[in-house]
Amino acid sequence: MTEYVLAFDIGGTYIKAAALTRRGELLPGTMAIYPAESNGSREEILERLATLACQQSARLPPNAILAGIGYAFPGPFDYEEGISYMQGQCKYDRIYGVSLRPELLVRLQRLGAKLATDFRIGFANDAALFALGEALGGQAAGCRRVVCVTIGTGIGSAFLEDGQLVPSRADVPPDGWLYRLPLRDGIVEDYISARGLQRLAAEQGIVDPPGGAAQVAELARAGSAAAAVAYSRFGELLGEALQRHAADFAPEVIVLGGQLSRSSDLFADALREALPAGTAVRVSADTSRSTFAGVAGLLQRRPVDGR
Repeated sequence: MTEYVLAFDIGGTYIKAAALTRRGELLPGTMAIYPAESNGSREEILERLATLACQQSARLPPNAILAGIGYAFPGPFDYEEGISYMQGQCKYDRIYGVSLRPELLVRLQRLGAKLATDFRIGFANDAALFALGEALGGQAAGCRRVVCVTIGTGIGSAFLEDGQLVPSRADVPPDGWLYRLPLRDGIVEDYISARGLQRLAAEQGIVDPPGGAAQVAELARAGSAAAAVAYSRFGELLGEALQRHAADFAPEVIVLGGQLSRSSDLFADALREALPAGTAVRVSADTSRSTFAGVAGLLQRRPVDGR
């Protein structure tokens, strides 16, 4: 019987999922997007994660065996132990401090999932996995030094040199994470996130758009000067957040992923102007596919340092 792995890209708004062979080949017809329901209770979040794993297992061929599940989680998170430390980010607050691996395993067994004898559950930083996937066959392929940034509910980041993560060094932020660095009167994630974009829009008179950042993008493309200014300011602030490390680390390219990267046409020029001359800015063709490629490597027991 063939063994498969499941990959989950855990976001604050959506959870994206796919099944892959143990060698990392995407199984056709298994990619899916689910509402995250990340503001539920502790039990609701745990049950949802386990139930989605079982739903994805049902997409596998008959008699397939589940060899592992890999979760790409945003930080702060203890990836080795599988413990979330997210708090005050409007997502997953109620699983703060919970050891997810045993909680998920007992639920999977109760729900009747067919698990391999060496079944394992792995966790890694979503931005780190995204970066590794981009280096394998995406916008970072063939580049020596790369900064990857994912922007959605929050901001994730990872620094790569010669295809390897650089988690701690003088020319990169601690853990490769930009989100908690100081910026203006707060931290980077206060500004470079969906809520940060909406705050910029509010400063331009676009208050609480029903469609959030996506609607602000629609307004900008439809000719709204206020929406265009909000996105331009967003690019300037992202450039400001990256300036120091772009100068010190000297990446050949900065690769953008995540939900807000779909609106990069509205802020990429302002971002480029804030970066050292010659720094390329590219947008991932598919954030989730790159993340899934990183997850497959994680479950093949190739270590991924996402902390």
